[in-house]
Amino acid sequence: MLRRSAFFGVALCFLIAASILAQEIQRFGGETSRVSTRIAYFGKNSSAGQFAIEYGQPEWKEEYETQFDELTRGKRWRFGNNFWTTLDTHLNLAIAGTQVPTGYYYLVLERSQSDDWSLVLLDPKEIQAKKLDAFQAELTTGGIVAPLNWERTEETSEKLTIKLAPTEDELEKGTLTIRWGKHKLTADIHVSL
Repeated sequence: MLRRSAFFGVALCFLIAASILAQEIQRFGGETSRVSTRIAYFGKNSSAGQFAIEYGQPEWKEEYETQFDELTRGKRWRFGNNFWTTLDTHLNLAIAGTQVPTGYYYLVLERSQSDDWSLVLLDPKEIQAKKLDAFQAELTTGGIVAPLNWERTEETSEKLTIKLAPTEDELEKGTLTIRWGKHKLTADIHVSL
């Protein structure tokens, strides 16, 4: 009898805990708008490979300028909105000299305390195992870290804009440009064809 009471007591505790946890979980959903930027290579009869970045476009707000250092310095942070900003590459790349193997990556930005900027490419499997959402970018660790050049611009980019652009006269070269507000980040890209 005592065993049965103990069993029911433990079972009741688990049910109560599960009920409380279920009450704390909220659900969000619906359509979101995403854009992409891509460089693709084609041969005479087939594709020679491609790479693309897909992201949501948050709008810049003037109040971000006064909070920008607080929000970014010494932190990893999402760029984009809703789902993770992603890179899907069928080609081996070098971003600012950092080797990036063929694959699929979640992307975040990192700004050091000394104002060095980096693009961080994360393994989605590790993020999925931790069930992290992109707003939790600051909790991520590891990844492939590629340095970025930062500059302040006169013109304000009203929405986050990411652009992959091939170099005109060099087939295996291109650039990555990220703009948001009066901030511009760039890196050279070398493609292994």
